[in-house]
Amino acid sequence: MKNAILQPILCLVTTLLSLYSWTQNSINPILRNVDEGFLYAADPAAEVYNGKVYVYCSHDQPDATGYSSMQDYMVLESEDMINWVNHGVVLKPREYSWASGQMNAPDVAYKDGWYYFYFPYDKTHVGVAKSRNPEGPWEEAVSDKITTIFDPTVFVDDDGQAYIYGSDNKVNIGDEGRHIYGAKLKDNMTELDSDWVRLTEETVDEAAHIFKRNNIYYLNARVGSVTKYWMSDSPLPKYATLAGELAPNAPGAPNHASAIEFNDQWYFFYQRADVNSGTYHRRSAGFEKMYFNDDGTIQPIIYSLDPSYINKEDIVPDYIYYPGDTLYFKNVDNLFPADGSGVKVESAGNIGFTKNQNYVEFDSINIPTPAQYLLTLNVSHKVPSSYNTGILQVFANDTKIGSLEINGTGNWNDFVDYTGTLTTTESLKNATLKFLFDVNDDQLYLGNFLSAKYELIPCTETNLSNKTFNLSSIQVTPTLVSEILNISNIEENTITYKIYNLEGKLSHQGVLLKDHSEINVAFLKNGVYLIKLMSNDNSLVKKFVKI
Repeated sequence: MKNAILQPILCLVTTLLSLYSWTQNSINPILRNVDEGFLYAADPAAEVYNGKVYVYCSHDQPDATGYSSMQDYMVLESEDMINWVNHGVVLKPREYSWASGQMNAPDVAYKDGWYYFYFPYDKTHVGVAKSRNPEGPWEEAVSDKITTIFDPTVFVDDDGQAYIYGSDNKVNIGDEGRHIYGAKLKDNMTELDSDWVRLTEETVDEAAHIFKRNNIYYLNARVGSVTKYWMSDSPLPKYATLAGELAPNAPGAPNHASAIEFNDQWYFFYQRADVNSGTYHRRSAGFEKMYFNDDGTIQPIIYSLDPSYINKEDIVPDYIYYPGDTLYFKNVDNLFPADGSGVKVESAGNIGFTKNQNYVEFDSINIPTPAQYLLTLNVSHKVPSSYNTGILQVFANDTKIGSLEINGTGNWNDFVDYTGTLTTTESLKNATLKFLFDVNDDQLYLGNFLSAKYELIPCTETNLSNKTFNLSSIQVTPTLVSEILNISNIEENTITYKIYNLEGKLSHQGVLLKDHSEINVAFLKNGVYLIKLMSNDNSLVKKFVKI
């Protein structure tokens, strides 16, 4: 009798939750932590239904220190990609008797009058809920998992045939290694209608997704720190052709992406952690316009921020801005322990067993702006917290740029963030970053996936210039520019300039004269840029936003 009463009560709770929604005007990130009803929205799966965009997201908790607290799902809705309705939490799978554990990235598909919500519970078990409306309320469509796959995504082709995709990360469904897999779904959308088929020759990490354009099927997934994509002429190819990098590392967190076409424009949805006081485990959804070449390949994504967000004085003062990046201690190809040191890079994502004068190196590191940076390392050590373990020296291309003092944490499983300052005097491109352990104790245990993150310390632009030549008087206007960028107060006869996007890639360069100090930037994609002005050995960096 209790069970009979409990089920409608739970359904009522879910229905009531979906009645509370908040509307806000925002472009990127979609949700702001200053708005009513704010939630951390991760793993965005974007869909277009009935002339509207719906973004289905997993939900990070505001106090999250790991992914195990992910337990429910939310949905965002927009008619114009500017004004968004935040429906809040709309699905709590743990209310179903058969679903438990960590709730990872979801997806939604429509067929024959029903919207099907696919969610992984316990990381890899795929459950399904359904609704007559794209925002819910949702009801159970199954009474157990329909399959096991990591990060499930579902695609319904033009002929009505549905497919499910994912990676074999943490599951054993085929060849050794991590690859994208796909399978047919039956018409009921809740049962497999074929065996799993391996679709990529190359390995991936996670976050598989598929979309179709001009009869070309596009698969994308995260590989290391970047998102790569494949092209095929069928939904279950053997194998799809690797086309290249679709997007660089998302700002502040590993990426999970999807793509849609809406009102004749393609969009790339992703997650970031450099906004809303985010972390690896507190992520926010954003999107960028996506452009295709004549041969069907995709132009690399450039991340941006809504100018109204960038210019909030309490978030980004009138200083040089760089969104930060993350150096992974897990699943990276550019990490090299010192030969013969005994340092271990463990499968759990830790760097361990580092003794005095051991070091690890990252290569291919890019830090485009000379400035001061905060470097944060997540460290555990079994000795008491009062014990001074030692110093971590940081070198860039063999030049020391900073250090961190590290103490014990009292337990192998207790991790603490330690922060130090790094100072770079020149742009670093394809640099080698070396961590040298100068420790007092036998072993220092470092890592646990969160690893190292560098973020810009706000520093005045004039502090970057050499006082022997007054570059600091130069003005760059307007801050928000659509076509002509004006450079005024040039005291030298000529200065050179370089414009970089926020990934450190050179977008434009040239020479400015006293009597010719305009730069046409209309050709740049919308987003945030840094302009570096140079004369002899002196330089000054300013920021502007192309709109």
